[in-house]
Amino acid sequence: MKTWDISTLDLRPHAPQILSSTDDARAIVIAIPAGESMQDHQVHERAWVTVIEGDVQIATAAGEQITGSSGLLVEFDPRERHAVHAHTDARILLLLTPWPGTGHPGALTVEAKAHARQQAAEHVAMATHEHVRRLLVVADAAVADVDELPPPVRAQIDAAAEVYVVTPSLPGRLAWLATQVNASRHAADERLDTTLGQMQSLGATASGITGDDSTLTAFSDAVTAFAPDHILIALRSSEHANWQEHGLIEQVRERFGLPLTTYAVDPQGHVAPSSTDHRTS
Repeated sequence: MKTWDISTLDLRPHAPQILSSTDDARAIVIAIPAGESMQDHQVHERAWVTVIEGDVQIATAAGEQITGSSGLLVEFDPRERHAVHAHTDARILLLLTPWPGTGHPGALTVEAKAHARQQAAEHVAMATHEHVRRLLVVADAAVADVDELPPPVRAQIDAAAEVYVVTPSLPGRLAWLATQVNASRHAADERLDTTLGQMQSLGATASGITGDDSTLTAFSDAVTAFAPDHILIALRSSEHANWQEHGLIEQVRERFGLPLTTYAVDPQGHVAPSSTDHRTS
C-alpha cells in the first residue's frame, strides 16, 4: 500500500508532481496560485480532476463550466479540451487512465510509427513553405524559473502554436542496474512535468512524454510522432561537453534537417547567456 497526504506536499506552482505512474494509470498533483490558470489543453487519456483545496473554475472548450472547492470531482473524456482557473491558491489531483492513452506517442505501435514517420517527412517538406509553428522541446534539464529562459528561447515558445516536450531517460554507466534505470526514469518523469508546467504558465499549448533511454531514439520517436518544424534542446551544463564530444547535436541537425536551438542549464537551474546556440540549418 502507498499513501500520500496531498494537502501537505511541498509543491512548486505550475510544476506537476507525479505521485504514481503505472501501465494502468498516472496520478499527478498540481498547485495553481490564486489568479492563475492551467491553460486550455487536452490529454489522450480519460481524466478525473479532484480539487484538494482552494476555489477553482473549470471550463471546457464547449462552453461548459463549473465553480467549486475542496471535494469537487470533474471527469473528462479523452481529448476533451478544458482549462482550470484558480480563484484562490489551489491544488488539484489529476488521475489519467489508461496510461498512456490511445493516440499518445508512447502507445504507438510499430505500424503507427511508420505511418507517422511518413507524415512527418511530408510535414518537413511543407514546412519550408508554410509558417506552421510546431516546437519540439527535448529537455535534458529544466530551468528553475521561466524567467531564466534566454530571449531566443522565449521567442520560440511564444511563437509556437503547439509545443511537444520530450525528456530523455539517460541513465549513467551503471544503467545495467535496475535501480539506476528506475531512478533515471523517475527523474525524467519529474523533469517532464516541471517543463510542461512552465510551458503552460507561458500560455503554450503543450503536451509531452518521457522518451526512450537512447537519446537518438527519443529524438526519432518524437519527430515521427509530432512532425515539428523547430527543435529546442535544453542541456545539462555538466553534460554539454559530452553532447559535443559525441557529436549528438550535429547528428540531430543532419539527421532531421530542422532548425535547432540549444542552451545549457546549470545544476541550480540557471542559464548562461553564452550557452545559447541557434541555427536554421
